[in-house]
Amino acid sequence: MKKNKLIISILVLISLNLFLYADGFMELNRKAADLRAEGKYKETAEMYENHIAENGPDALSYYSAACAWALEGNKDTAFKDLSLSIDNGMLELGWIKTDEDFETLRDDKRFEGIIVQLENKITELENNLPEKHNEKIIIELPKPRFESDISLEETLHKRRSIRNYSDDPLTMEEVSQILWAAYGLTKPYPGGPAFLRGGLKTAPSAGARYPLEIYLVAGNVTELSAGIYKYKAEDHSIVKISDGDVRKKLAKAALEQSWIQEAPASLVYSAVYSRTTDIYGDRGRERYVCMDLGHSAENVYLQAVALDMGTVAIGAFSDIKVKLLINMTREEEPIYIMSLGKLE
Repeated sequence: MKKNKLIISILVLISLNLFLYADGFMELNRKAADLRAEGKYKETAEMYENHIAENGPDALSYYSAACAWALEGNKDTAFKDLSLSIDNGMLELGWIKTDEDFETLRDDKRFEGIIVQLENKITELENNLPEKHNEKIIIELPKPRFESDISLEETLHKRRSIRNYSDDPLTMEEVSQILWAAYGLTKPYPGGPAFLRGGLKTAPSAGARYPLEIYLVAGNVTELSAGIYKYKAEDHSIVKISDGDVRKKLAKAALEQSWIQEAPASLVYSAVYSRTTDIYGDRGRERYVCMDLGHSAENVYLQAVALDMGTVAIGAFSDIKVKLLINMTREEEPIYIMSLGKLE
């Protein structure tokens, strides 16, 4: 059983680091995995520390070294590297709390101190997020089309996850169509309940609670400056959240999945879980919000096919880093990224 847990831990560690560096770092992980499997934890830790000495500090290398030192039984060095990992940007509280590599550290008061320190750091960062966004700059989107030259059956047949895109920019019309497909209005309800936020939408939602929010991370869109925008379905518009091309930062927060940086734009989904859980309790969090997300994301996939575009759904990212980068409101939690681009 212990060996199986070790193998799982190795696989998780490799997956966390998979996109962080080029082939050299992946080779380092392979060698480290072999050493860990043989119980050579000291050598594993030293490999990561040598990598840091040669390439500079980074959070995941320190974290990997801390895991190995903890397995070796060298608590002092494990705590030192774990602290350095946090100092260099490790914000993954859940990983640290549940990582089985740290079993030997959990009874030590220093471990509780690190958890409290990180919790306080994350709380402080989240407290700096807005309660709601300033809707000073609102950009009206082109009206969406309700018909095309391709059948639904053909879009279903052609739907694939696409990670390579041409260098062509997206147009405002294409961005508008994608956002409408994701969560646009299909039946306005002026003066309806607040939770409808304008009316019924393209994606079904449990109890019509519509817990999703959608952001556009634009880098190469004609007639739209690079920046982060929030979609407003009620009047089919986008609200500018911030200026600047953050595609590289978003890719980094998503474990260096390079297609996010290379795509002209991406959608970032968040959920306000309380909209659903206030009615459905835990079942809302565990099922209904995820189902709502799936409905919307499939719409994006099919609409992308109809526009000769590609997209891919991405769930591997640092929640807190994406939340901070997008400048989401405090009540939102990031749940998905979908990169968008023209087909090569």
